[in-house]
Amino acid sequence: MPSDAAEEAFIEALAPVGTDPFLGVLDLGVDGEFRALTGEPIAPRFVGVEPNGGLGESCVIYWARTGQETGWADLWCDRPGQNPGAEAYGTVLCELPLAGRAFCGDGVAYPALGESCDDGNTSGGDGCPANCGATSGQPIAAGTAPGAAIYVAFDDPLPFAEARARCTSVLGHLATPTSGAENAALAAVVARLASLGAWLGFTDETVEAFDDATQFRSVVDDQPIGGGFENFPNGEPNDSSGVEDCAEIFAPGGTWNDQDCAALRPFVCEI
Repeated sequence: MPSDAAEEAFIEALAPVGTDPFLGVLDLGVDGEFRALTGEPIAPRFVGVEPNGGLGESCVIYWARTGQETGWADLWCDRPGQNPGAEAYGTVLCELPLAGRAFCGDGVAYPALGESCDDGNTSGGDGCPANCGATSGQPIAAGTAPGAAIYVAFDDPLPFAEARARCTSVLGHLATPTSGAENAALAAVVARLASLGAWLGFTDETVEAFDDATQFRSVVDDQPIGGGFENFPNGEPNDSSGVEDCAEIFAPGGTWNDQDCAALRPFVCEI
């Protein structure tokens, strides 16, 4: 939901021409009266004759075409295709909370993230569950790091390979912090997880590193860390029992550890 001109310009730069991403604006309450999903005030920037309310168009997209005015347009929420019987289509841009802030416990219920309630805390027994009613696999925390790295944590313990595939499915990769600042931001997100630990995007599955941290490889380009940033403490990695080939990060300190890739761990995607 763009709340000022700078955010509007950012969306315009981020969304390629013709992709028409949905915005967090609806008129489901009163036809023609558009409101932000967050409840914040909005300053609509509809193009041309929009909104026209055609055939129950209650959702809003960001409209961009080469050589034409850019701005908002109302559209059907199920986004039907141009041809009868065509599948729904659409592009989605997600706006994430500030670094280290959890979705659950922020006082805003996000149905799209599986929350059925949010009373501003993560304590149970007060009318709203400690997890805000979210189902397993829903993202529970997000944060940003210097350099615009965006981290989204999933409190859904999976083996390394499955966690890696899940991040790929959301057009990201397992988090690969490359500086102390990024590692600190990531640790703040991991601190929101129940287990206070999560998979990292570093492994020595393809080329055994034994106890050499510099030879762990990034899932992004399969290149070793080398002289780059790593945060293994003394004694780690140790390849215990010869099976620890995947890296994990602990919170709140942000230290790393090598672990059996078959172990079940929450994970953090970098997007």
